[in-house]
Amino acid sequence: MRDWGLVAATRARTEPPTWVVTGRDPSAAARAARELRERSLAGHFAVAFDVGRPLSLPAGTR
Repeated sequence: MRDWGLVAATRARTEPPTWVVTGRDPSAAARAARELRERSLAGHFAVAFDVGRPLSLPAGTR
């Protein structure tokens, strides 16, 4: 991964999810944050991005 970013959610019991956004640098984190939408995250708890290409996590599930 050259220009990676990550959007992930965590939740404690019945609490609403807490979203975490990170990246290789501030601009990669900002690009990942722009992908925080239902279409990208449907059925997953996280999405990684490598040069703008999404990889839903956990991989291989839907």
